[in-house]
Amino acid sequence: MFADSLKSINMPNVTRIGSSAFSGCSSLINIDIPEVIVINNSAFENCTKLQSINMSKIIKLYDDIFNGCSSLESIYLPKLLIIYRVTHLLVFQI
Repeated sequence: MFADSLKSINMPNVTRIGSSAFSGCSSLINIDIPEVIVINNSAFENCTKLQSINMSKIIKLYDDIFNGCSSLESIYLPKLLIIYRVTHLLVFQI
């Protein structure tokens, strides 16, 4: 199954990630989405092996995008960011 074998995402030209787009991708470790500006609800929910994500142009984050991402160690974010009711977001320093 696709969700079980995907280990890395590198999408340099994508600007939006839809709701639950990669939810349950249990093997996903690394995400590089430098041009993404919007990530919708639960996009990476339950990606239990996810360790790092680069979203250097992100503007808007919605609910539960990292819910269940228990291995998440680093998130690269810009300094200006709008967060809409995001729950289960790990504490990090910008």
